[in-house]
Amino acid sequence: MPFDIATPSAPELKTLFSSNVRIHDIPSYFHVNAYNHPDIPVMTSANPDEVKGVMWGLVPHSARSVGEALSTRKKTLNAAAETLFSAELFRNYAPHNRCLIFVNGFFEWRKGENGKTPYYIYSPDHKPFALGGVYASWDHPDWARPYGCSIITTEADRLMTEINNTKFRMPLVLPQDKWSQWLDTSQHPEQIMELMLPFEGLTAHPISSIISDREMDSNVPEVQQEIILPPDDWF
Repeated sequence: MPFDIATPSAPELKTLFSSNVRIHDIPSYFHVNAYNHPDIPVMTSANPDEVKGVMWGLVPHSARSVGEALSTRKKTLNAAAETLFSAELFRNYAPHNRCLIFVNGFFEWRKGENGKTPYYIYSPDHKPFALGGVYASWDHPDWARPYGCSIITTEADRLMTEINNTKFRMPLVLPQDKWSQWLDTSQHPEQIMELMLPFEGLTAHPISSIISDREMDSNVPEVQQEIILPPDDWF
């Protein structure tokens, strides 16, 4: 996880940066699923003065065909922090191809006695925040989306241990005062590993099952609205 996120609009992104950072025209989502491979807002180590849309799902430069690219990007939606510098799919990109992925929040399901309950997890100030990621480029005459990225995951903090109570994972959340260090390619792996820790400071609330209903459009504001749970489902 995560495989479900909400992404900010260009005006929301502009509140995070000075006027020197260019914000490209990027779709924003109340909810989008990773397996749709959307373009999500990304700032890369190569271009820290712009935020542009990058496909969710990294395609390594070693991919030999479009078929292999399509297959591989399903496996690279997330990257585990613990093996970022050693895993075959990511070790070539971890040292120099790091990125920030901007979200308004993400979604996860809590397993309980009465089934699974979806939650929306976000910053208490309701502002966009940055997830750590890696990216790669792959050029092919029959491939129109050369850049792809992966969201890095870490062990869960206390909140996410309660919500993601089967896998105990969460995305890597990077505080704003660590953004520059994350994008700095002169950093040694040990210095980057020190940044990849569980993040305390998010909040969450339960939401309706609209997010899980394949017959409904979940890219609507209502998908993030809080619902009241029966007392037996509280934690």
